[in-house]
Amino acid sequence: MTWWVVAGAVLVALVLAAGLFFKRGSATPAYMSASYWDARYRRHPEAFEWYLSFQDLVDHGLLTLTSSHLSLLAQPPIEVRNLRVLDLGGGNSTLAHRLCEALHGNGRVVSIDISDTCIRLMQTTYPSKVQYLCMDARDMEFKDNSFDVVLDKSTMDAIVSPGNATAAHAAKRILRQVARVLRPDGFFLMISVHPWSYWHPLVASAAPSLAHAQEKTQSVVLSSDRHPILVFVNVLQKASA
Repeated sequence: MTWWVVAGAVLVALVLAAGLFFKRGSATPAYMSASYWDARYRRHPEAFEWYLSFQDLVDHGLLTLTSSHLSLLAQPPIEVRNLRVLDLGGGNSTLAHRLCEALHGNGRVVSIDISDTCIRLMQTTYPSKVQYLCMDARDMEFKDNSFDVVLDKSTMDAIVSPGNATAAHAAKRILRQVARVLRPDGFFLMISVHPWSYWHPLVASAAPSLAHAQEKTQSVVLSSDRHPILVFVNVLQKASA
């Protein structure tokens, strides 16, 4: 096989990968609208997992849960007794529900979403100890230092859009809110198609109290794609008081 054939194949692969990346990473203004998501959840009320399910997190070692402790990647474990967890923009994912089940009554799990339709759906479909609340992640109503852990898988991706100043402003608002509601030394787990190098300027500008602790890449196959894509699992930790 000649060198130009190999080079051509590599180029095609890179173009395809880039297309998948920007397809998953680009946002539309509608994604910041509650009415868009209300309509979407009315059309598709069934459970849907963005990127990784709760079981995927456990199976890949991204989240470890024992009877007494929870840990994210290789970070120090947190006691599950009185644990407070926020699922950011949970949508109709079962993440919060499965986590609450696995905690066996320990702690408090809250899932917020901008769509009232989604929240009512989740309250009806998964009647559990999860507290489902209709809330905009850009303007959360929780008190400061309310949570030990904040989880996000794709909410930030739905907001950001390369080169879009409005989207960047919205992303910064969310990051400020995450930093505010996390307790000192609390953890923010962010699962995204963007690597830490993409998020670093936004975090440094909007939420300097959130320090990057660890990143891991994970290959996933989405239901709409035949080929796997890479997602980046990042853990950030809020500075001590």
